[in-house]
Amino acid sequence: MKLNTIFLCDSAAMHPDNTFSTLRGGIDRFVYDPDKGGTLSMTLVAIVRLETTETGRSHTIEISILNMDGAPLIQKLTMPFNPPASNRPTNQNILAKLSVQNPPMGEYSIYVNADGIELGSHPLMVMDRRQLEPPQTP
Repeated sequence: MKLNTIFLCDSAAMHPDNTFSTLRGGIDRFVYDPDKGGTLSMTLVAIVRLETTETGRSHTIEISILNMDGAPLIQKLTMPFNPPASNRPTNQNILAKLSVQNPPMGEYSIYVNADGIELGSHPLMVMDRRQLEPPQTP
């Protein structure tokens, strides 16, 4: 199994033919004012490449978000999937909705594991909106 693609978007929908549609993809940071609160809400899209020997049986995808010290931001998400048997390599599209109320500022990595093996990760920065605003002049 190999992770072909991983990205974050506002939302995504899976279609019956194993394709998907996305809205506003390419997210790598979440910016909000912690005094007003905010909810980090996005969808992780992962495209996993399966060899023929990996099709026709069940697998488990695990998604975790860890800060730079390895502390989790959310409880690990676990999703089973059972790709149909195939006589050639095939892709399995994985969509996972992520939501965190008032996440702490900092750098995070979103990890995708399959059957207990890390396939890859994606960076995520949570930032204070006030850090992006130009300083006020008197």
